[in-house]
Amino acid sequence: MVETQSSKSPTLRVLSLRDFRLLFGGATTSLLGDQFAFIAIPWLVLQLTGDPLTWMQTRTLKEMLGRMMSLLMFSSIGLVPVSRAISGTVSKWDLDALFASAGALVLLVTPWMAFQPGLTVFSESLVAQQAGEG
Repeated sequence: MVETQSSKSPTLRVLSLRDFRLLFGGATTSLLGDQFAFIAIPWLVLQLTGDPLTWMQTRTLKEMLGRMMSLLMFSSIGLVPVSRAISGTVSKWDLDALFASAGALVLLVTPWMAFQPGLTVFSESLVAQQAGEG
C-alpha cells in the first residue's frame, strides 16, 4: 500500500496534537506571567514603601547609581542565555559530582567572604544604623 503525504502543513499537523497544544498553551501562559512579574514587582515596591526607589537605589552613592542599575539589569536579563547554556551543559554531568563540586565551592568561598574588609565595614555600618533607629 502506498502512503500519501498529508496536504496539511507541518505547523498545522503539530497543532492537531492535543499534547502539543497543552504544552504550547502552558509555555505561553508562563511567558505571559513572567512579563507580568516585571510590572508587578516594582508596583509592589511602590505600594509597600510609598517610594518608587528600591532599598538598593536609596543607599547607593549618586555617582554609582547608573552603574549599579545597569549591572542589575545585565545580571537579571542579559545573563539568561548564558545561564541556559550552562544549565544545559551541567545537566549532562553526574549528579554526585555536581553536588560535591557545589559543596566544595561553598566551603572555599565562605571563609574568603567572611574576611573581606569591605563586607566587615558594611556590616558594622548596618549594625550602627539599626542601633541608631532603635
